Amino acid sequence: MNGHDGTVWYLQIQEEVVGTAVILRLEGRVSSATSGDLARALDQPCDGTRGAVVVDLSAVDYINGQGLSVIEAAAARLRAADRELIVFGLCPVVATAFDLSGAAGRMTVESSRKSALTRAGLNES
Repeated sequence: MNGHDGTVWYLQIQEEVVGTAVILRLEGRVSSATSGDLARALDQPCDGTRGAVVVDLSAVDYINGQGLSVIEAAAARLRAADRELIVFGLCPVVATAFDLSGAAGRMTVESSRKSALTRAGLNES
């Protein structure tokens, strides 16, 4: 749903497999209304046997505390399984939310898709 000012209030999630990593590309807003969708989308790759889970936030213009908690919980589950959650593409507003909450210090944040895949041990052609 779009607001009258062009603000996006939905969250779309696309999954892509690259080598041993799962990439979740998010578009829209991660809010209390959409964080359940994000949690469900993270469940399968976090419980699976693949390597890293990479979360592309480059098309996300808002994230609240509940959304950050969902991502942090997934990162903790992956760490417990000796795997990694890597996020990238934080716009200034989302980066500020990560910084203020302390989430940026508790998970791997990369600046680009290429650096995130490199961190995951993959090279993308």
